[in-house]
Amino acid sequence: MTSFILRGLNAGDFAPLFDLDDAALAARQIKRVVAHEAKAFPCRVSLVDAAVGEALLLLPYQHQPADSPYRASGPIFVRRDAVTADLAVDEVPAAMLHRLISLRAYDAAHQIITAEVCDGTAVAVWLQRTFDDEAVAYVHLHHARYGCYSCRAERAGAAASSAFNAGNPQSAERRAAECAAVDFHQGGPLDGRALLASIGGTEMAKPFPLKPKHPERICWGCDRYCATDALACGNGSGRTQHPIETQGEDWYVAWGIEPEPDRPSHARLKS
Repeated sequence: MTSFILRGLNAGDFAPLFDLDDAALAARQIKRVVAHEAKAFPCRVSLVDAAVGEALLLLPYQHQPADSPYRASGPIFVRRDAVTADLAVDEVPAAMLHRLISLRAYDAAHQIITAEVCDGTAVAVWLQRTFDDEAVAYVHLHHARYGCYSCRAERAGAAASSAFNAGNPQSAERRAAECAAVDFHQGGPLDGRALLASIGGTEMAKPFPLKPKHPERICWGCDRYCATDALACGNGSGRTQHPIETQGEDWYVAWGIEPEPDRPSHARLKS
C-alpha cells in the first residue's frame, strides 16, 4: 500500500487576520469565536481541536480553487497562534480519529474519481489503498457531518521528491532541473524561471526579493505583491507562496538566478 501525508493550511496566511478589528473581519465574512466545548472546534492549520476558552476565527476558505466543476469553498476554524501541522508519513491526527470523515480523491485534472465516508480510524488504510491508484493526484478530507474541509492528503513519495533538500550535495545544474516551486493555487509544479517570467521576467515591474523578512504576509503570484488579506485579483484563491517558503533560503541558486550586483537582496535572471 502507498504511504501518504496530511497537510494543514499555512499558518502565515491567517495570522494577520487576528489583528483586524471586528468591522474589517465582518467585511470579509469572518467571525471571532471562542471554543466553548472540547473536541468541537477543529483548527485547519494545526489539525488539532481548540481547547475550551481558546480564541479562533471562523472564516470562508476556498479549499478547491482549481479550474474545474468541483471548485468549492466553505467555512473553517483557525486557532490564534496556530502552527502548521507537521505530521509523520501515514499519521492521522487525533482530532480526526473521533470524527466521521468524507474523502474525495482527485485526478491531475482536478476531477473526483472516487470518494468514501468512513470513521477517522479507517482513514489511513483508505488513503493507502487509494494512492495505490496512480490516477489519484491528491485527496481532500472533509468532516462528513458538517461537510467542511479538513485537510489535504498527498502521496508521500511525491511530496518528498518535490521538496527541496538543502543538505543534498548535487550540482547546481541538477538542482535547477529537479527543483520546482509549488503553485499554491493549483498544487502543481512550476519551473522557477517560469515563475519569475510570470511576474515580469528579466524586466520585472518590481524587484523580486530573495529573502523577504515576512514572506507569509504577501501573495507572490504577480507583480502586485498584495497583502494576504487583500488580494487584488478578487478571485477568492489563496496566496502564492514565495519560493523561500518551499525551497529554502538558497532557492534562487537552484533556479539559476543571481542577485543584482548593486542590490544583492533582490533578483535578476542569468542571461
